[in-house]
Amino acid sequence: MPKPLWTPTQEQVAQANMTAFMETVRSQWGFDAESYSYLYDWSIKNPETFWQAIWDFCGVIGDKGKKAFQPASEMFKSRFFPEARLNFAENLLRPRDDETVIIFRGEDRVKRSMTFKSLFEQVSQCAAALKELGVQKGDRVAGYLPNMPETIVAMLATTSLGAILLRPANSLH
Repeated sequence: MPKPLWTPTQEQVAQANMTAFMETVRSQWGFDAESYSYLYDWSIKNPETFWQAIWDFCGVIGDKGKKAFQPASEMFKSRFFPEARLNFAENLLRPRDDETVIIFRGEDRVKRSMTFKSLFEQVSQCAAALKELGVQKGDRVAGYLPNMPETIVAMLATTSLGAILLRPANSLH
């Protein structure tokens, strides 16, 4: 067997999100996930419970509905949280700190970055402008925009209002 490229230290393992999740599964669901392979096996045998645990552990904002997993004859046709209702932007914009969330490099060699705090502020301003223009839940908003941070701001502002962002047919592949 080849030697691993990297092995985490005990301190890194102790601080890992996976370790915290395994402890949550142990304390809240009564399953002793003593290793990743045990957790993996449990997730396969108990998909409904596993996905409920993931939703709760990740702190997803929204209504998960009554069913976490709807199996199908082929795995790719299965549905996760088929009744769930959530706002994508609300969940992405939860952090409001000075941690970098976007790093942009333009074709013209422009370099910029954006923090969670700045992203939230810009999305709020854009959403307010869209709302002032009359955009509301269920409306369709379309734009032909370049691949840059302002496009992400516009998308998040649109979805924060519950509007639907349209994209050109050729961008679906």
